[in-house]
Amino acid sequence: MIKKIATGCAIFLLLFTGSALLYFFILNHYFDSDYNIHFSIMGAVSSLIFIGGLKHFLSGGMEEKTIRKCLRTSVFEDGEYVAVFGQIHPLGKPLISPLQKLKCVRYEYDIFKMVNSSSFDYHKESDFIGFARTPFAIQTISGDIEILGEMDLKYFATQNLNYSDIYENMQEYLARTKFEILQSDLLKNPPDLSQIVDELKKTERSDRRNPDSELERDHLITEICIEAGQEVCALGKYSKNANAIVSSSGTDAFINQLIPGNERKVLRLLQRKKYLRFFVTLVIFLLTHGFIYLMLPYSY
Repeated sequence: MIKKIATGCAIFLLLFTGSALLYFFILNHYFDSDYNIHFSIMGAVSSLIFIGGLKHFLSGGMEEKTIRKCLRTSVFEDGEYVAVFGQIHPLGKPLISPLQKLKCVRYEYDIFKMVNSSSFDYHKESDFIGFARTPFAIQTISGDIEILGEMDLKYFATQNLNYSDIYENMQEYLARTKFEILQSDLLKNPPDLSQIVDELKKTERSDRRNPDSELERDHLITEICIEAGQEVCALGKYSKNANAIVSSSGTDAFINQLIPGNERKVLRLLQRKKYLRFFVTLVIFLLTHGFIYLMLPYSY
């Protein structure tokens, strides 16, 4: 993984240097400006951003290409990056989420406050935070495929809950749950829930709290649930021996992705993401070059 990151950084620096020198040569040839080096850097950065967006747009994105390929076949090779569709079901009893009381295979919750640390700066302080997961599989047309390891849940909606709606549920959960202590550095710089999950990969449940806090009306409350019976798309590396999609660590680190919805909905979501990414990079490119064009006459 470190080698891949280093290679990627080296390629980026090489392309950036080449682009900046090309911009500087062109600008110096036509315009005698004191700010040509600044304009060259701006132009090079915006061009590389646009090229990245264009490449992603033309390639269709790895997820979309994988889904379209896997919709045509149900035979997967060992170690292949695949996509499967179906309903989630736990390989045992489902979990019950503490706040919304939903049957699920995984939940994450965060109860926190936004604290004013200066005139213009607010930061998040978590008072109760936790997750739980249970083994589960996806029912596909060719049989069950288990999902093993860590999951990227960025496509699942984070539910913002009202204090009054979950007060009784949370009080019950607080009374019967043994919490670990949230460390002071976590309170000042709370990690993403995914970071906590990474830290506790071998446990199925973790609950942490600030011992000095109680549940109050000014708390902000969020919960993410992967419900049992929910239709999803799972993307990851297929293990033939385990008949499962697995995440990996080490030099070839990889995290599974779960996306809620059927084939049509997931493809639509990924296409919107692809077009939006291309549009944003195009706007950045045009605005940057428009700014350079407008500023050149005033930079002599």
